[in-house]
Amino acid sequence: MRTGDVLQFEAALQDASGNGVEGVPVEWAFIARPDDRLGNAATGQIDEDGRFVAEKPGLYTIYGSCGSATSQLTIRANERLPNKKKLVKIGHGPVLDVHTSDLWVWEGSDGRDYAGTGTWGANGDALFWDVTDPADLQQISKVTVDARTVNDVKINGRGDIAVISREGASNRKHGLVILDVKNPRAPKVLAEYYD
Repeated sequence: MRTGDVLQFEAALQDASGNGVEGVPVEWAFIARPDDRLGNAATGQIDEDGRFVAEKPGLYTIYGSCGSATSQLTIRANERLPNKKKLVKIGHGPVLDVHTSDLWVWEGSDGRDYAGTGTWGANGDALFWDVTDPADLQQISKVTVDARTVNDVKINGRGDIAVISREGASNRKHGLVILDVKNPRAPKVLAEYYD
């Protein structure tokens, strides 16, 4: 497997006669060994339904237990991205008065590239940018919602709907705000969800 992949383990339980048994809980666990002896142990997570994900490369021994019966399997998790490449900054859009909380880049229906960013610990701004020319990033619009922080900015696959999450509303009704971003230069609030 690769780090980040999810493997689903299942236990085939049988009674003493060899007949299948359903509805009996199985407890899952694992022991991890790193690829080297220098760093922290390999880490991962296994849920009670047998779904396992390795976070670091290494050997993982998965255990399934039911009563006094135990079975085990050892697997290797390899690094997901073995060919790491250096990131090169090709543009910068400064926001000097607040912290940025999230970033989402998409291609608009007009063929230009846009980005949406959230702001943290500020006054609830979601900022929209034209990033078509990385050497000249332009902030093109801003939506302000009742919040201190816009945690997340996500755009759907068509590039026409944005969902932002907000926190720190004056009325304590946090939640989601849905925006029409067909024209990122003039986004419109379509709905709010805070139930």
